[in-house]
Amino acid sequence: MPVELIKDIKKAEEEAKRIVDEARAKAEEILAEARSKAREIAEKAEEEKKAIIQEAIEKARKEAEKELEKLRAKKADEVKELEARARERIGKAVERVLKEIIG
Repeated sequence: MPVELIKDIKKAEEEAKRIVDEARAKAEEILAEARSKAREIAEKAEEEKKAIIQEAIEKARKEAEKELEKLRAKKADEVKELEARARERIGKAVERVLKEIIG
């Protein structure tokens, strides 16, 4: 009986070792899958981040172009106003000169 008990214990130890080995292999497999999935998620997040940044840059560029166009239009109006004032002053100066010449 003691021999059989020792054999049973040995069998149980071998079975336990096999179970532990299988569990370890399964855990490593799960970890590898988790790492792979984490890399995929990180890569996708990076791509999404780049797309969001690119979209924001494009939006900012378009807004800047609109503002620049508004500034150009405003400055063009200011130039026209300055030209009109200059013509008016030139006209008045010419009138004064003519009055002094003509008398």
